[in-house]
Amino acid sequence: MEVSNPRISHPAYTSLTFLTQDAYVLGGVLSSPSLNRSTIPAALKAYDVVRRPHAQKVVGASRAGGLLMDWMYTRPSDTEVLRDEGEVSKEIELISSWISKGNIENQVTQAVEKLQADIAAV
Repeated sequence: MEVSNPRISHPAYTSLTFLTQDAYVLGGVLSSPSLNRSTIPAALKAYDVVRRPHAQKVVGASRAGGLLMDWMYTRPSDTEVLRDEGEVSKEIELISSWISKGNIENQVTQAVEKLQADIAAV
C-alpha cells in the first residue's frame, strides 16, 4: 500500500522498524550459546539493558509525532507551535530518522556480552 502523505507513513515506518530491531536483538540474545534454562532471566535482563534506552527514545518520538499530527508540536528550542506543513514534515523526518540509522549488530553484541558477563559473575 502506497501512502502519499509522508506525515502518515513515517510514524508507521518508525514503529515497524523498531519492532523488527527489537525482535532481532532479542533473537540474538536468546540464540547465544551461553543460554540455558537457568540463564534465561540474565538474557532478558541483558536485552532490557541494551534496548530500554532505545525504547524510551521511541516513546518520546511517538509523542512528538502525535503532537505534530495534531498541529500541537513545539520544538524544544522554540515557543511557537509549528503550523507550516513543510516544517512539520521536516520535523517528522528529523524525529524518526535516527531509528533506522543505529547499528543493530552492535546492540546484539552488547546484549550477548552483557549476558556472558552476568553469567561469569555468578
